[in-house]
Amino acid sequence: MNRRRALVFSLVVMAGLASAPVARAAITMERLRDYVLKAGAKIESSEGSLLVTSMATGGPKVEIRVLNDAARHRIGLYAYGFGNATGATSTEALLDYLLVANSELGTGGFFVDKDRDIGYKLLLDTRDPLSAQTFQIKYLAMVAVIRERRPAILKLVGKGPQREKPVDEAPADTEEPAPQTELADPPAQNPPRTRRR
Repeated sequence: MNRRRALVFSLVVMAGLASAPVARAAITMERLRDYVLKAGAKIESSEGSLLVTSMATGGPKVEIRVLNDAARHRIGLYAYGFGNATGATSTEALLDYLLVANSELGTGGFFVDKDRDIGYKLLLDTRDPLSAQTFQIKYLAMVAVIRERRPAILKLVGKGPQREKPVDEAPADTEEPAPQTELADPPAQNPPRTRRR
């Protein structure tokens, strides 16, 4: 009899847990604003789920866009101001530098967007609660990477076009993916296999 009760009880509990909605940790824009200010940054502008922030670093001002992407359950930190790859004296040397930099970084990564502007991004998952301390550590780490890597990247870019992204322009990976371009020389096709008799 006790076994039967225990079995019925466990089935009722499991059924109750199975029908419970999935918990979603979310961060409000107000809380995100507080996190940015606690990190020591200034909010330059705010539009919808995008904050344009800046921080003085003893050199050129660092601008970081903070996008609260609730649909993807993440906060994206994006920085531009590294120049445009179009005017690089050696595109190969620039891309090699960015690849090596990405492999050396503990967090975030450099990218070249559809306009050939060079940027740096760091993504934070918001499915689990995000504390102010975690945000501050990631934000300040991003500022340090920008301060350290920007001079070398600007040197590789040379005197190419230096335009800043408009404040209302969405960061690179928030739009639909760009269509795939075909390779100059498509890979060789393997001949069809035949069965030996």
